[in-house]
Amino acid sequence: MEERKKILPHHKINGGQEEDPLPQMVLESRLLIVTDLAATS
Repeated sequence: MEERKKILPHHKINGGQEEDPLPQMVLESRLLIVTDLAATS
């Protein structure tokens, strides 16, 4: 969870325009959370 906290603010600062890997990691983490919640329910 600490890694996500580090990624999210960093992503907000850069605006997601200069660096591509960070937004991808954030999207992947969100997808994992969504799929995990869907699998749980």
